[in-house]
Formats: sequence, structure tokens, C-alpha cells
Amino acid sequence: MFTREKLSDSDINILSKGLKFIPSPVLKRAKNDLLCDWENLSRRMRLNYSFRNTENSSEKHPFKRKSEFTPEFANNAIETYLWKTKVELERLPMVNSRNNLTKNEFNSLISLKKNENIIIKKADKCSSIVVLDKHMYIKQTMTQLSSEIHYHKLSETHSQDIYNKIIEIIIPLHNMGHIDKHSLDYLTSGKEFNYCHDDEDSQKPVTARTVILNCD
Repeated sequence: MFTREKLSDSDINILSKGLKFIPSPVLKRAKNDLLCDWENLSRRMRLNYSFRNTENSSEKHPFKRKSEFTPEFANNAIETYLWKTKVELERLPMVNSRNNLTKNEFNSLISLKKNENIIIKKADKCSSIVVLDKHMYIKQTMTQLSSEIHYHKLSETHSQDIYNKIIEIIIPLHNMGHIDKHSLDYLTSGKEFNYCHDDEDSQKPVTARTVILNCD
């Protein structure tokens, strides 16, 4: 731990459970979670019915953007099933599950979550958890960003010029049939991407360093 914050025994106990630990669900939220699952089920069933006559390809396009389309109606049989399922879920009695946290551990979980003075992260090279003072974490980050070996601060951003040049290349490629519509939509969506360059000093083939854009 690299923090001056005083952590109680219950704080350390909850941290020792790991970042993948899942607390027992809160009873008052369980019904809402069930109804959210029902919403997802109804959307999938309606989508399957709406596109039942569409050719289904087992190979997913790597650049296809996720659709948010939700059909309003499938057929009478599916809608009746969904309606009856929702009624049964609303009638379902909620039973308290065994709590896998003590009262002190639960309070520690809430306290750690609200503590804005610390950063809780997984260690880079093992499964341990690291607790850092926030100001120390920011200081280390700014030290890395100020290193002229890996980063260079630009006086102005050229992202829009780069985007315009990319568009000038991509549109003709699509018109000539070299890239399909999904790839075109993905590359021209205007969303920000993570830019990386290879770490030439490393022997690892998949190592990259993030290039920070628009960072003051």
C-alpha cells in the first residue's frame, strides 16, 4: 500500500477479496435486475423473429457497429409468452440471500468507494491490489507524460486535419469496392480512437504505448 490513509481491518479484509469479488445482491434491487433481464430477453426474441428470414452469417464483421434497434412487436405467440413471463416475475417473491459480507465489510466497501483521496488498482504484474494516494498517482502520471522520450506535447491539435485526410482516402476506397459499408461507417463515425505506436526498445511483440491527444 502506498497511501497515508488509515485503513481499518475491515477495509483490508474487503480489499483482500480482490477486484472481481461480487457482493450478495441487495434485495430491493433484485426485482429491478430481473425486469432488466426480461427487457433484454424480449429484445433478443423480437430481433430473432424480425430477422428470421435474413441470412445468418456465423462470422461476425469486426467493424460492424452495435445496433440499438428494438422491434416493438414480434407475433402473438411471442408477445403472449413475454407478457406472461413478466407477470410471473412481478409476482415472484424475493427471498433474502445469504450475505457474503459482514456489516463492517459492507460499510468499508461503501467508504472505499466514496473515498476520493485514494486510487485502487490491480498491480501490473500480479493479482495483488495496490492502494495509492490520489495525488501521488497523478504526480506519477504527469511525470510520465512530461518525459520527452515517450511523449511530445503539441502546441495545437491536428486531429481534425488527420481525420479529413483519412476521409479523403476512405471514401474512394469504398466507392471502388475495396472496403464495405460496415468498415466505412466504422472508420467515419467520428468517434475517438486510441492511437498507439510500437515500443521499439521492447522485445515483446504486442507492446504499445498510448499517444495522448488534446492533453494539456
